[in-house]
Parts: sequence; structure tokens; C-alpha cells
Amino acid sequence: MKTINTNDPFRFQWHTQCSILLSVNRLLLLSTLTLATASADLLITPTGVTTNGVSEFFPTLNIINNSGLSESVNALNYRTVTHAGASGAVAWTTNAPNGATDYFTVGSEGTLPIFTFTLPSSSTVNALVYWGYYFGGVANGNEAREFFVEFSQDGGNTFPESATVASELSTFAIANSIVLPFEEDFTADTIRVSITDNQFGSTAAGGDRIGLGEIKFVQIVAPPLEAQPVTIASDGSQQSGTFTLANTEGTETYSITGITIEGSNASLFNIDSTFPIDVPVNGSVDIDYTISPTGSVTDLDVSFAVSTTPSGDTPVVVPVSGFIYDPWIQSSFTPLAGDVTPGETITANLALTNDGATANLVLSSSSVVFDPSSAFSIPDLSAASVTIPPKGAANVVFTFDSTGLSAGTYNAIFSITSNDISRPQIEIPVSIKVAKTPVPASLVGWWPFDGSGSDQTSFAHPITEVGSPNYTAAGANANTGSAATFDGTSSITIPATGVLNPDSFTVTLWANPDNLLGFQSLITSRTDNFAFDGRTYGYILYMDNAGDWAFWSGDGDPGPGTWVSTKLATNDPLVGQWSHLALTYDRSTLTKTLYLNGEVLVSQEQVLLERNLLTDLHIGSGSDTGTQFYYQGKIDDLAVFHEVLSPAQIMSVMNDGVGAFAGLNETLAITGLEIDGNRTSITSTTGLRSGVNYHLETGNTLEDFQPFPDTNFTSDSVSVPSIFSNDPKLFIRIVEGPGPVL
Repeated sequence: MKTINTNDPFRFQWHTQCSILLSVNRLLLLSTLTLATASADLLITPTGVTTNGVSEFFPTLNIINNSGLSESVNALNYRTVTHAGASGAVAWTTNAPNGATDYFTVGSEGTLPIFTFTLPSSSTVNALVYWGYYFGGVANGNEAREFFVEFSQDGGNTFPESATVASELSTFAIANSIVLPFEEDFTADTIRVSITDNQFGSTAAGGDRIGLGEIKFVQIVAPPLEAQPVTIASDGSQQSGTFTLANTEGTETYSITGITIEGSNASLFNIDSTFPIDVPVNGSVDIDYTISPTGSVTDLDVSFAVSTTPSGDTPVVVPVSGFIYDPWIQSSFTPLAGDVTPGETITANLALTNDGATANLVLSSSSVVFDPSSAFSIPDLSAASVTIPPKGAANVVFTFDSTGLSAGTYNAIFSITSNDISRPQIEIPVSIKVAKTPVPASLVGWWPFDGSGSDQTSFAHPITEVGSPNYTAAGANANTGSAATFDGTSSITIPATGVLNPDSFTVTLWANPDNLLGFQSLITSRTDNFAFDGRTYGYILYMDNAGDWAFWSGDGDPGPGTWVSTKLATNDPLVGQWSHLALTYDRSTLTKTLYLNGEVLVSQEQVLLERNLLTDLHIGSGSDTGTQFYYQGKIDDLAVFHEVLSPAQIMSVMNDGVGAFAGLNETLAITGLEIDGNRTSITSTTGLRSGVNYHLETGNTLEDFQPFPDTNFTSDSVSVPSIFSNDPKLFIRIVEGPGPVL
């Protein structure tokens, strides 16, 4: 299509102009497909070039003076001649007006580069050919991509005809040429070229400038025969193939009289077809060839020169590219089926294969080239190389030691050296995930305060809100969601239950106090019968009137009310900052421990702590009724466990949050009973694990449980055995492990 242009269509913004140009010109998006032809193309090198004054970093003259080309360029070799990497001596580029961002940024775009080329004489052209802009063989986003081309027949006074051509985004010239045909022939003695886009937005760095290596114009002569290039990917075995020659542009039958194999690797190939072969108009023929490799070749240097009658000006040249890899190394790492347990050391395999057909693959060395965690190791193969036969496979074993690592994904890169000349050193990325430290199946209460004060365990302990606790504050860390805010008049009450008051227990939570004024209770589960008989039961976590974290406990003894306060006087709470606290009580050793930020703050032995089974549990306030010792501040991720967590588990709860753990199984519990005379049947349970043995224990109090004979079962049993007893009061519990059999 021909278009009539204004004298200077670039006086308005280039983005607006570009949209107009796209509407009146056919935009040709072309890949770098090379046709093997018997053409007599005409290559035109401009004799002069001027610009519109665009700010330059490398000079304009470099794009027409052949300075970076690998050899003298002509109509026969312009598709194969290469160009050197960019420099001030061989390439052209603009400055970067926007810094490290797109040259064509809307609102601050750089000056649109406009070149005016003087041709040696009035010539007919139908394509633009250019060599790209790159460094060290690596594509660069500064490379010019889209061109608005105008043609003048009066020495550049008027430019009445135009065309727009472009290479595809991410199709780089690098060292090679890219030929962009116009849709028709144009006659001109002067050609004006405006670069309207670069490769910014591709995967390559750059794009803050516009650059080119060389630019020329071509009159492409339609070929009598066409052929697609031949690509070889050989494993070293003898292979046969074909390529097609088509008579799509000719006006008469062509006779193929012979094919000559050229290039340094010509001896590896043989043409199997018998000549002459006639190719009628609009017809095609398949030519057979065989490759017989004698070793590895990383970049084949071969072409097929086709002789025809009539012959045309030059023979049809079919380029052959590709490789022969023998041996041929391939590698993979299959991710582990599961996560690695913290503290575990595992071995895993790097799978290596030799896809070559005749030669052994020899692995000569191995190393870890990237390992920020220092957890990976691999034996050095230089001491004992590994040989993999043709089409064979082998594993290289590496080790991963998760000792001291927190939960997360760990990456490494292994390097393997071999005798594969195509890739003498390969790098294999590996990723291994360390699991979160499992929380035992002993969680009996969990209040994450993520939008509400509800218990998130299967017990679903009901709550009563006093005042207006708020659940919108930011949590203690990224793993704990939101937090609850208590204003000194608000709290949460949970009805009294033995589930939340086990003999041995752990309480964990985050606290962020607003002040240190007087006694403030974060969690209280206590009974204080001071006015009656002086007995005290349960536990309290205080900020006490001395400004210290304190773990209080009641011993259940009669007489004057006694509370045992376990604290360290130098552990002042930090106002406005989060602290992680944990209380543990081990009934078997009578040991109380208070943790601060994952570390033992203070521990006290020989302390009797009797459970509170009479009064409610309170969060954010204290006393038996929850109406005193109100807390002012935030609490997050509060949990109660019916066993003593280890220091490592407490640290993991602090770092990853209670809800981040695999292994938050339902607590072992009886959830349904049926009583018929002296027969008590358990109808429903939670927390039974498949394949685990259990038995029942009974007692007349919570302190005298004994195994009940012949009550062994597993979770896979049809039902839980019944208990027969005439006792007026009976407690029943499920215990892991086998019991006695009569």
C-alpha cells in the first residue's frame, strides 16, 4: 500500500503518530526465516546519512560504514555476514533521556530518531536489512525494532510513499542480520527512516536507548526454487532426513542436476537422491540425505548448493545448522515427595543421563556453587570419576542437613563437569523444603483473634465478651494474622472446663501492653477461696504491680490463701512492643517455667499447682469472676496445650504461629456416651489415629485412673469396648497404648 504523507509527520507526539501510521500502513511482523534461493538480489549501501539532531552516544556514521561487519558484505552473503558487539567504533546509539527506563516512556519520550539516507543512485528496493545492537553475544533491549520508512525520488524534497516494518518483540538480530521486506517495490534516491520502537519489554536488559549496528536496503529477486533451512540435532548415531525444494515463483520447470555439500563438516553428510530431478511450476520435491557422525560438533558448518537448469545467477544454497552431541549430558532433579523434618539429614539424587549414541560420558568433578544455607554437600567426583555408557544413566548423591534450619525452602546449585564438549560444565538447581516443627496433637484451646475471639480448635469453647474487645489490630508477625485489643474494661470469658485445665500444660501468647500500671492479667484460670478455707487453684499470667511478667499458681492446700509467683524482677515488659510469652507446668516434676521470646526466663521446681475446675477462664482480666485486674493492650495467637511443649516447639510457635503447623490434629477426646444400666458405651470420639492401639482407663476421681481390663482397640475397630460398672460416679478416659488383658 502506498500512502501520501505530510511534509513533516513527526511534529506531534510519537505515540499519537505511531497509532496513525498503523492505521494507514501494513505493519509487517516478521521472524528471521531465511529462504535458500537462487536469487540475484541487489544490496544497496547508502553513501551518506544525516539525522534530525537526536542526542547520540555512538555516532551515526557507524550504521553505513561497514565498521562492525565480519567480512565484506554483498548481495550473496548479507544474510549470513555477522556484526560485532556494540561499541563507539562500530555501532550507533542514542543517549538515555529517561535514565534506566523506556526511551519511549509516554510523557517523557526521547527524541524520535530520524535518518535520511542518500543512495548511490535511483534504485528499486523492497526490503530493509539491519544488524542489531548487543554486548557480548547477549541480546539488548536497546535494539531498534520498528521502522517507519519514507521514499523520495527528488533528492529528499518530498517523501510521497511510505511503509512500516518491524521485527517481532524478543526477536533480536544480535550478531546476525534481520531482513524486513516491504509489501511492494519502491523507487527512491533518498530514503528517510524513523525508528518508532525498540526492544523494551522483551526479556533483555536495556530499552533506555535506541541502538543499531548497520543498516542497508535490498531489492530481493524472487527465487526460482525455495527451501527451508535444515536443522540437525544428532546424538551421534547415523540418521536420515529430507528437505524440500519448491518451485513456487518460477514460470517454467526446473531440473535439479546435482547438489554439492559445502562447509567444514561436509564429510559427515551424503545426498542420497538420484539426479536429475524435475520440479514443475508450483511443484516440489523431497531430497534425501544421510548424516554419519564421527564425534561431537557444537555448531555444524554445512550447506547444500543446488545446481539447476536453467541455473539462474547463483545456485540455491540450503543452510544446515545444528549440532552433534556424543556424549550428550542431560540432568534432572526430582523434588522430594515430602518435606524434610527439622534436624533431619537426608540424601537425594541428581539424575544424569547420556543421550549420546556411541561415546561414554565421563563425569569428572562436582561441586556446590550456590548454597546460602550451607546445608548442601556433594562428593567431589575428581577423586573417582563416574562413567555413563551411551543411552545410560547414573545418580550423583548429595546430602542435605537441616540441623539448625527454620521452616522454609532452601535452594542450591550443583555444578557437574564432564567430557560433553557442548556443555563441559552444567549447573543443576535444587530446592528442598524444611517442614515446620509439628505441634503435638495436644492443642485444647486456640484463640488467634483473626477477626473474632472464637476458639479455633475442634472443642469450639464458647466465649462471652465483656465490654468491646476489638480484633482489627495488626498481629505480632506475618504468621499470626490480626490481634485482639483490650481497653482496660473489656475481656473474654470461657466457661470452666477440665479440658482447659490439664494436670500438665503449656500456654503461649503474644502481648503488647499499653502501660505498666498495677496488676494486669493477660489470662487467668483460678479459684481463690480465701474467705472460705484459703485454698487456691489454677494459674495466672500477670504484669504485676512491680512491672514484671509473673506466672502465679495455686497449690490447693487449705489454710491462708497462698499464691506462688514465679518471675524474674529484671524482665520489665516493653510498652508498645510485642513480646512472646509461654507458661509450662510439668506435673510429673512439679516444675513451673516462664518463657520470654522463646527463651527460658525463669524456672521453679517443687511447686504444686492444682487445677482450677470451678471458675471460668478469663482473657484480658483477672480474679475468679474476671472483674478485676483488667489488661490494657493487645494479645495475639493465644493457645493452651494439654502437655509441656519443648523449648524448640515453643520457639517454633513463636516464629511460625500456632496455625502454621502441620500436625494440628484433633485432641484425643470422648465426645459421646450412652448409658444403659451398668453398661457405659462410648459412641463418638475425636483424635484417634489410624493403626494406633488404645485402651480405656476408669476412676472414681480425676486422680485415681486405672486401666480397665480387656478394653484394647484401634481407631479401625468397629466400636470402642463398653465399660461395665456399678459405681455411682465414674470417670473414663482413652489412653494410647495397649492395656491389660484378663
